[in-house]
Formats: sequence, C-alpha cells, structure tokens
Amino acid sequence: MLAFSVIMLNTDAHNPKIKKKMTMKEFVQNNQGINDGQDFGAGVLDDLYNRIIFDEIRFGDDVKLVYPNAVKKGKLYLEAISI
Repeated sequence: MLAFSVIMLNTDAHNPKIKKKMTMKEFVQNNQGINDGQDFGAGVLDDLYNRIIFDEIRFGDDVKLVYPNAVKKGKLYLEAISI
C-alpha cells in the first residue's frame, strides 16, 4: 500500500497536468492504519512526502539524465560511485 501511495504522490507532485497537488496532510491521511493496522511513527510520512516533493522518482532513460554515471543492472540503474 505504501509503495502505491508513493508512486501516486510522485505522479501527483511532478505531473504538470495535475493542477490540485496533494498536501502533506492528505498524504498522511491516505496512509493511516496501513502499517499492520497501525500508523507509521511520527515524522516518517512527513519525511517521505518531502523527499518525493523535492526529488522526483524517475524511471528508465530519465535516470541517465539525472545520474549520468549510473550503471544499468537489469531494469535498475545504480549510481556509479568512484572511490
């Protein structure tokens, strides 16, 4: 449920065709009780909301534009880190 909610928030936040954006309060309300019948700890959903709002989740070829050193492993891209 949380994964679906995160994808929906990402789409809502970063799709210019969506005019009324989801608020943090709405996101938290949408995810009440999905943690085995309990709510997530204080700040978990707030932090998740802010991370998605400020850093869009990207898939496919878009990843290469954001992370030019990414290495494709199957369907996932991993950022190459040089030490």
